This record gives sequence, structure tokens and C-alpha cells, in this order.
Amino acid sequence: MRFVGFSVMLFVIVNLTNCDLDKEYNCSNITECSCYLEDDDFIAKCRNLKLVHFPKFFDNVTGIDVRSNYLSRFPEKFPSQLRCLDISRNNFSIDDATFINASFLTTLKMDRNILKGNGEEARGMFNKLKSLQFLSMKMVKERDQLKNLSYPMNLFQRLVNLTNLHINGFGQANIGDLFSTNNSLTFLDMSGYDGTCDLPIIRKGMFANLRRIRHLSMSYCHIKRIEKSAFRDLHMLENLDISNNYELTMHVIPNVTFKINPGIKVLNFDKLQCTMGTSRVFKDEYVQYLKETQLETLGIASNRIAYLQRKVIDFLPKTLKHLNAGDNVLISGVYLFQTHRLLGLETLNVSYQFSAHQTFDDFFSTCDDSIQTTPSNTSCSRGFSESDIEDVGTLREGKLGDLDDKLQEQNDALYKKLWLSSCEHGCNFTFYMPPKLRILYLDSTHYSVKMNLPLVVSTLEPSTGNKTQLTHMYLNQNFVTEFLYPILGFDNLVHLDLSKNLMTNMSGARLNDAYKLRFLNLSFNFLAKSLEDEACEVSFSTLYSLENLDLSTNRLTSLARGLFRSLNNIQYLNFSFNKLDEWPIRMNHMKKLEELDLSLNSISVLSKQNMDDLKLLASHKLKKVNLVGNPLICTCNSFQFLLWLSDSTITTIFHDIHKYKCILSNNSAIPIGNISVFVERMNKECSTYTFAIVGASVLIVLFMVLTSLRIMYRYRWSLRYWYYVSRTTPKRYKNKHHFHFRYDAFISYDEEDTRIALQLVELLEINKKLKCCLPERDFMPGTNIPDNIINAIHISRKIVCIISENYMKSYWSMFELQIGQMDAFHSKFRKNKNAFIAVLMRRNLRVESMNPSILGLLKSDCCIACTSDENVKVVCLEKVAELLRLDE
Repeated sequence: MRFVGFSVMLFVIVNLTNCDLDKEYNCSNITECSCYLEDDDFIAKCRNLKLVHFPKFFDNVTGIDVRSNYLSRFPEKFPSQLRCLDISRNNFSIDDATFINASFLTTLKMDRNILKGNGEEARGMFNKLKSLQFLSMKMVKERDQLKNLSYPMNLFQRLVNLTNLHINGFGQANIGDLFSTNNSLTFLDMSGYDGTCDLPIIRKGMFANLRRIRHLSMSYCHIKRIEKSAFRDLHMLENLDISNNYELTMHVIPNVTFKINPGIKVLNFDKLQCTMGTSRVFKDEYVQYLKETQLETLGIASNRIAYLQRKVIDFLPKTLKHLNAGDNVLISGVYLFQTHRLLGLETLNVSYQFSAHQTFDDFFSTCDDSIQTTPSNTSCSRGFSESDIEDVGTLREGKLGDLDDKLQEQNDALYKKLWLSSCEHGCNFTFYMPPKLRILYLDSTHYSVKMNLPLVVSTLEPSTGNKTQLTHMYLNQNFVTEFLYPILGFDNLVHLDLSKNLMTNMSGARLNDAYKLRFLNLSFNFLAKSLEDEACEVSFSTLYSLENLDLSTNRLTSLARGLFRSLNNIQYLNFSFNKLDEWPIRMNHMKKLEELDLSLNSISVLSKQNMDDLKLLASHKLKKVNLVGNPLICTCNSFQFLLWLSDSTITTIFHDIHKYKCILSNNSAIPIGNISVFVERMNKECSTYTFAIVGASVLIVLFMVLTSLRIMYRYRWSLRYWYYVSRTTPKRYKNKHHFHFRYDAFISYDEEDTRIALQLVELLEINKKLKCCLPERDFMPGTNIPDNIINAIHISRKIVCIISENYMKSYWSMFELQIGQMDAFHSKFRKNKNAFIAVLMRRNLRVESMNPSILGLLKSDCCIACTSDENVKVVCLEKVAELLRLDE
């Protein structure tokens, strides 16, 4: 039987040794427990399994975690190699025999169990745990139950190796009673943050037996008084936390720091005042004992501090690296000009000033931090009376309230000397910072800033060339509304957060010296109009090292095209939650860009320039482009964009492309889904549409051409008439008052009818004294025929047409007839639009062969029929002369 048990254990050990660390094993009779190797320990984890009986674990288990179950009884035996045990949040009742066989235990967590009375019945339960180094036993007790309890004498006297203790703070307890003078305790946590603590008074001698303590926490312990030099016995104390004892008040700080270990590193005095109440002055005497210490971190947050007295900065040690003054009500004052004296300060937190604290607990709090007057000989008095309290609730805008007039004058002088340079050559605003300050938290202060002067940030440290060492600056959630001038002095700035500031204008801002800036957050502002202006391009012109730029939620509608031409090292661009309908920025120089977020804008399609730039960047480092929430147009007009989007090299950088919404031609929105399938479907639709569009376009063009040709043919003579008239009519004839007809008649005839034409001219000119225009005689030499015809008809009162068979066949005769008709109709100089006299020579003329224009003449009243008979000719010619006379 023993052999079988040994074989099983050997098998387990061999397999544990040869397996991967991430693999789980069996280590108990409860299969739900997870068992794994962690460094050299074999851990059994049985948390939150609703166990009521303690599991049986293998003997090679070194760590057991049965936290948060319903266990009430311990096993008869623990594994022999057990070193770590967590039984927190169960129902155990402690007795002397509990850990009798766990002598190798080094870590024991037993928080939130049942402790009956003050633990006297468990006096011997730790006697065998000589190896124990870490003990946490913040038991379940109501605060009222702790007031009259005390610690059992020498409960931990056998725990000579215990270095770390987490325990409840009892009202009448002396923590030193738990130990003998021979102990190794260095870390003591009595806070009520994760337990229950009620220590109304901290007395001298309370830590007499604990001289090796380096870290002491008594936060959330409802402390109301601390005796002077209560911590003088802690000669090795480095970290002291008495925060969140909000009825203790800051007046207790001198009692705490009096004769404190000069080697102290961390002091936490956060929230020593109630949340609600009048604002306070942080007095010189509060820190008068700290000047010779080695203090590195000081917390004075959440104390309603409005102002620091003048010597406070001087009393702070030069070793101070971290100062937390957040969640107060700080206003301007002399102390602002003294911060440069904190030569070792690296981190300054003044965030969350003037917070409303509109929570249910704060609003209905019964906290009372008013000073109760006590006899002066009371050793545990805070040492101050009500008259010592200074209400500075009326301090505003740099006014120093109760300070005398002389101090006010000094304050004004410091303003002029330290902050404003000589205005003879133009003013600037200079702020002197601590020379080693690297991180500044100035967020959520509700301060209003409007930069109306150039800002210069500097130090008074010659060794650094008066340059600041600031690397991180958080100015978010304030009211920094405008930057109209350059900002100088941020030579080492790496991270700048200006988000949530209601900023509307940064057109004049230039971080001229911020060559190292890598992170810039300008989100949640109102920079739409400012960034549209090309003048704003200078704001980013010197940010050569910028890697991360956030301009989301700024109501941007457009951007200046050259805004980011200097951002060669940019890696992340966030322009989400804006109203951009296009992306006008060139990106071909952003070879290091990894992510571009354009989600939730109004972009409908990417331009050819955008597509070329993104394809180029995809071959470098670009990994993600986000267009989710944009109304992408999915019609045949944008098919080239969709086709580009379906390219395998492009699709990989567009994450969540299946979530993109497409707006179709009927304005309905559908998800893209599988981009390849979607594009294939669009391709078929657009191909059909393409043929239809091309066919329709051809038909429309053909129809328009034919219609145009028909119209041109229909009005060909009008067009020709106006063309020639515009060329030939002298300028003097264009005025109606200067125009007169040079000829009474223009004789239009065919060459075969020359004889009858000459007879007519002879009769009209010699007998009738009328002036005729005969083409062979009166046309101007050197001028082309159409121009001569147009000009002659235009200046002739009547046109006499000798119509014959040859006339109707002659091109120039018909030209004269058509031009004459156009001139008769369009000329503004003719009162009588019936300008034609037709002389019809009857030589077997056929009506069906006549031009419609000639037929129109024949139907008029001015048509004279003639024959070849000489007598008839004479009569005809006389009638022509009469018709010409009628219209004189």
C-alpha cells in the first residue's frame, strides 16, 4: 500500500517537472480546482467554488487558494510543503490548533473571516508559524465593535520572521502589545480601505516595540487626534499614510512631523478635511519640521486648500520629487512664483481643482472638521483653537484676503518682475518652473486660460541653460479657449494633452521648441474654423517628431491641405467623430503611419489622391484604416473606389470592413458585408448600366446633331445672311439715322437674260431717272461675290428679279433671291418689307420645277408676266418703273 502511494506521488512529481508551465494538473480531490506551476511553486486554486468542506490536497502542493467559499473547518492535515495559504472570505473561527502542522508557512491571508471577541481564544494559533513572513488578518468586525477592543498581549511574539502585517485597527489597542521587542516587522497596514479600522487617538509609545517599521498605513481609520511626536519611535520609517481621516484636519500635521525620522520618504496627508466646508490656508507651520528631512513624496490633496502661505515652499525639503495637491480649490498667489525653488521636484499634480463633489455620500455626509476647543494642557489636543482657522473662501483672482497691504504690494511686484518682461520691445508671459520638473498634471482644474501674449516657459537653473525638463503635461478638461501666440521653452516636451478644453482658435499657436513632442491630444474641442485656415499650418510646422495626433470630436468640416506637411514621423492619426466629407491631406510623406481613424465622419468616397497615398503607405507600415460610420456612396460613379477597396492588399488594412454602410442610388443604406461579393454584384449592375448609358448617350448626341443640322439647314439662308452682313455692312450704316439707300433697284438676272436686264436698266435710269445696281457694272472689284451681293442688296430699296428657266438653275441667281428675302425680312432700314418685284419671263416655265421661294414671289402683287414679244416687253418694263415709283 505504501508502495502504491509512493508510486503515485512520484508519477505526479515527474510529470509536473517535465510539463509546460501553462498546463494544468490534478492536485486535490476536487476536480474543479485548477492546479498549475508558477516558478518553483505548485499552486492549487479553488476560488469561488461554493465549497463547504476543505479539499484534500496532494502533499507536493506548496500554495493553496480557497478564497471566497463557505468553509468553516480546517483539514486535519495540511500538505507538508505548504508555504502559501489564502483562506480569505470564508466562515472560519480561529482556535489554537488551527495551524499546528503548517510550520513551513511563509504567507497567510485570512481576511474577512469570523473573529470572536478580541482573539484571546486564539492566543496560541501562531506559535508554530515561525517561518511566517506575510500575514493578513483583517477580520469581519463592525466599526462599533472595534471601539472597546484591544490586541491580545504578545499574540505574535513567536513570529520572529514576520515582516508584513495587515490587521484591523482597534479603538483601545496598542499595536505594540502584539509583539515582543524582538521582531522583524517592516510593513504595517491598519487601514480601513480593505478592512475595518477605528483609531480615534494615536498616542505616543503606540509603536514602541516596532522600531523597524518602514511602511505604516492608517488611512480610513477615523482618526481624530494624534499626539505630538507619536511617531518618534519609528526610527526607520520611510512611508507614512494617514490619508482619508477627514476629521483629523491639517492642523495635526506638525504633531505628525515633529521628531519624525529624518529619512522619511513618503508622507500622505490627503483628505484630512471634510469634503464640504470653507476653503483653507495651508500654513507655514504645517511643514516647518520637514525642511531637514529626506522627503521625496508629499500628498496634500482633497483638503480644500485655496492658498499656500509664503514660507511653505521654503520649508519643503530640496529632496522633494513628487507633490500631489490635487482636488483642492487653489487660486493664484505668491506661492505660484516660488515653485521654481523646488529644485528636486519631478512630478506636480494640481488637477481637479474646484471639483463639485456632487456624490450622494459627500452631499449627505455628517463629517465635522471644525476645531473643538480643548484645554492647553491636554496632551492629545491638536494644538490649535478655533481662532487659528482661516476661512479663505473669499479669495479670488490673486487677492490675498487677510494678508496685509505690504504683502499685497510684494505680490504685485513679483507679478511684474517674474512674469512680465519689459514691454519696451513687446511683452511676453514668462513662467518659471522647477528645474527638474518632468510631469505636470493640470487637468480638470476649471481654470480659464486665454493666451493673449507669447508664452515663455523657463527655469532659473543655469546648468540646463534655463531650459525646462518637462516631458509630460496634462491640461485636459479646462477652459483653454485660445492660443493666439507662439509658445516657447518646451524643449523636452514629449506628451501634451489639451483635450476637452472648449478651444476654438489656435491659429497663432506654435510650439516652436517642441521638437521632441510625440503625443498631442486636441480631441473634444471646437477647432473646426481654426484648422480650415491655411494660417493654422504653422501650428504643426515644427512638430517633426510627432507620432500620435488626436483631433477627434472637433466638429471638423474641412482641413487646410498643407496642415500636416511636416509630420514625417506620424504613426497614429485620429479624426473620428467629426463632419469631414473628404480627406484633403496628402499622406505620401507619412511613411511611418500605422493607423488612420476616420470613423464617424461624412466621407462618401476617397479621392484618387487618397487611394494612391494609402496604397503607398500600405506597402510600408500602415496597418489599420477605419471608415466605420461614414455614408459611403455605392453607385456606379464610385465603382472605382469600391474596386480599389476590394484589392487584397488594401482590404487587409481596412478593419471591420463588413460593418461599413453603403448608400445606394435610392438613398437606402445596406451593410457591405463581404467586399469581394459586393463588388462583383456592383460590377454586373454597373456593366449593364454602362452599356445603357453609352447607348443612350450616343442616341442623345445623334439626335442633337441631326436636330442641329436640320435647324441649320432650315435657317441656312438666315445664318449665311447674318454672317455676311456682319462682315460687309459699313459701320456708318449700322446707325439708322445715317443710313440711306444708294440704289433704287438691284437687278437680279441670269446671264442668258442680260439683254432684257440692260433694257430695263436703260429705261429706269435714262427715262425714269432711277438708279439701278447692275452686278457687272457696279460690283466692287477685289471683293468676293457673296460680299458684293450682300452689300448691294442691303443698300438697294427694291430687288428686281428677272425670272426665267435659266434663272432658277443659276446658283448665284438663287443666292441673290434668298439673300434678298432675308434682307427684306431682317433689315431694320426697310419700312416696306415687300421689297421684291418679280419679272416672269414665260418661256415654258413649269410650276413643279419652281423653288418655293419663287412660287411665293409669283403669288405676290408685285409679279409682272412678260413674253418675248417686244411690245409686251416695253409694257412690262413700264410697269416695273411704276412699281419702283410707288415706294419712293
